[in-house]
Amino acid sequence: MKIQNFGKPLSRLTIMVAICMLSLHAMAYDFSYTYQGTTLYYTITSSNTVQVANYNSVSGAVVIPSSVTNNGTTYSVTSIGDDAFYGCSGLTSVTIPNSVISIGWSAFSGCSGLTSITIPNSVISIGYRAFAECSSLTSVTIPNSVTSIGGGAFQGCSGLTSVTIPNSVTSIGEEAFYECSGLTSVTIPNSVISIGNSAFYECSGLTSVTIGNSVTSIGWSAFSGCSGLTSVTIGNSVTWIGVGAFSWCSGLTSVTIPNSVTFIDDYAFSWCSGLTSVTIGNSITSIGDRAFYWCSGLTSIVSNAVVPPVIGSDVFPYSNTCNVIVPCGSLEAYIASSWNNYFPSRITEVLSFDLSVAANDDSSGSVSVETQSCNVRTLTATPSSCKSFVAWNDGNSNNPRIVAITSDTSFTAIFESVEISNDITASICQGSAYTENGFNVSEAGVYTQNLQTINGCDSTVTLTLTVNPIATTALQASICEGTTYTENGFNVSEAGVYTQNLQTINGCDSTVTLTLTVNPVATTNLNAAICEGTAYTENGFNVNEAGVYTQNLQTINGCDSIVTLTLTVNPIATTTLQAAICEGTAYTENGFNVSEAGVYTQNLQTINGCDSTVTLTLTVNPIATTTLQAAICEGTTYTENGFNVSEAGVYTQNLQTINGCDSIVTLTLVVNPVATTTLQAAICQGEIYTENGFNVSEAGVYTQNLQTINGCDSTVTLTLIVNPVATTALQASICEGTTYTENGFNVSEAGVYTQNLQTINGCDSVVTLTLTVNPVYSF
Repeated sequence: MKIQNFGKPLSRLTIMVAICMLSLHAMAYDFSYTYQGTTLYYTITSSNTVQVANYNSVSGAVVIPSSVTNNGTTYSVTSIGDDAFYGCSGLTSVTIPNSVISIGWSAFSGCSGLTSITIPNSVISIGYRAFAECSSLTSVTIPNSVTSIGGGAFQGCSGLTSVTIPNSVTSIGEEAFYECSGLTSVTIPNSVISIGNSAFYECSGLTSVTIGNSVTSIGWSAFSGCSGLTSVTIGNSVTWIGVGAFSWCSGLTSVTIPNSVTFIDDYAFSWCSGLTSVTIGNSITSIGDRAFYWCSGLTSIVSNAVVPPVIGSDVFPYSNTCNVIVPCGSLEAYIASSWNNYFPSRITEVLSFDLSVAANDDSSGSVSVETQSCNVRTLTATPSSCKSFVAWNDGNSNNPRIVAITSDTSFTAIFESVEISNDITASICQGSAYTENGFNVSEAGVYTQNLQTINGCDSTVTLTLTVNPIATTALQASICEGTTYTENGFNVSEAGVYTQNLQTINGCDSTVTLTLTVNPVATTNLNAAICEGTAYTENGFNVNEAGVYTQNLQTINGCDSIVTLTLTVNPIATTTLQAAICEGTAYTENGFNVSEAGVYTQNLQTINGCDSTVTLTLTVNPIATTTLQAAICEGTTYTENGFNVSEAGVYTQNLQTINGCDSIVTLTLVVNPVATTTLQAAICQGEIYTENGFNVSEAGVYTQNLQTINGCDSTVTLTLIVNPVATTALQASICEGTTYTENGFNVSEAGVYTQNLQTINGCDSVVTLTLTVNPVYSF
């Protein structure tokens, strides 16, 4: 976009407002409600919420209720609709309830008489031109619940002198405070991310602006025409300054572009006639057309960008006396760029970093700095009288010192006092005194004298004194009988105490006392024994056979010593053992501790200390385990294998084998019961019962003594019943021509008939029928 007349830009909301005017008061409403003498109109937005639609011109103080009732239904008032109070010039104050969460487009636009309004903490958004042209409104507090301020929200509120933008707001819409000429200062909190186009356009009374550290972009003409603006602080998060953002800010004298900004758009600071100095951050890569054009008062530009930013056309006024300062090492690049077209021979480079130098103590010395090139300095540390330079704070001891400055740097010269030290080492003999160099001491030690040099500096003399003792030496010596002691100035051959008076190497008295011992010649007789196959090697001997041997030696005192050895040779012993143990035990005799069968050897010593080899052949006898299964009859006793038991169970006997080892016999005994059987039986008269070993034909109780399958007593008792044979005689008569069919018969002629049947007990039942046939008579 190219701005042709940035002095009077066309409001982008003007067209929107005109369109909204066409629909003014065309909003439908559902019902009206009167509260505290004021009737307002409402539109139902849900089953229990409404918004203020208002189809009525109201004046004075208006209180909007938090709830309204219609046809028995109560609704919560949650919003103020678009154009709700549009053009109500007689409205002086409005109280909005805590139930409202949004204020619609042009809700109070054109309310020129509105002087105060209370926006509750429930409101989260303020719509476009919500309070536009409220020229009598002097102050407004936006609650912490609001997150966005709509475009043109307070446009034309010329009487507005102060506004508080809370930390909850993240965006300020286009023309939000357009032409609020009475506004004097604005602080944009860190929560705001973007500032819309023309947001503070023509706020001519605005003198200072602080832009929070979260804003990333400043929109077109955001502060254009703020002629009273003298101070602006741009937050460190801004990366883009929009077209004409600060154009026509004629009162602005200086501006610092933070390091976060990478692009300054066209006309950003054009017509800022009062601007004298500009500081550009180190991240700027390009500056748009006429960004600083017509800034006729510009005298100083500091560019911290190492690489010259690309600049458009007419960025700076060509006719100027402005000086440009660029980072150290960037001068040639700027001269070679289009910057030199605007500032010929007026571009200089300077150290971009702070350098501070000091002494650790101002009274000890001073530091001077000499410039070698734009970033190279020579540091010189000069010590005061009786002081000396030690090193710089980073340990470097060069003085003078050449340093290249590539960042903010500080140097401290460390000075210390100069002390002249003289160290004297001397010695005296015990009992005398050292009296030189101002000292008078007689005991060993370190002594100090604090003096001054001819220049008045400290001089320390340190004496390390050694006191050499008078030497008294006591000697103990011995000689062999028949020799002479001739050392240390003596020449004596008899035992005794002798004295010599000499001097030490230090010249002190030295008294030597000798106590002399005369050692006799020694004669020694030895008796020793060795084992067969070894050698006796002590006392200078090396022999392996029994006998008497002689050595001519010296005593510990170096005198003759005759040693006679009588040697005995002891034989080696060999022993063979046979042993047996039981399984699970160990053989622990004769130095053995073994539990398994085998051949084992012990290497021991005899009473004389010679080898004694004992060989053990060990046998391990097993433990015998016997398991028995047995059964007895109830009432008897099992007495075999050492047991005497009569009840079923598992029994154990611990015995010994023939080898004396454990023999464990386990008996599992079963007791079989004596069987008793009772039988009930019946036979027919004349029959014999022959089952279960019986042979009886008469009723009664009979007993059989038998054996069970296990050989135990089995008693069988039989109770026998003898059922009789039944004989039945029947007399019957029928009529001639009929048949007798009862009792199993089927006969029609007179006679005697027999049926052989069975009784209910299965015995014979003989039925005899005597049948008479009676004739039939005809009359």
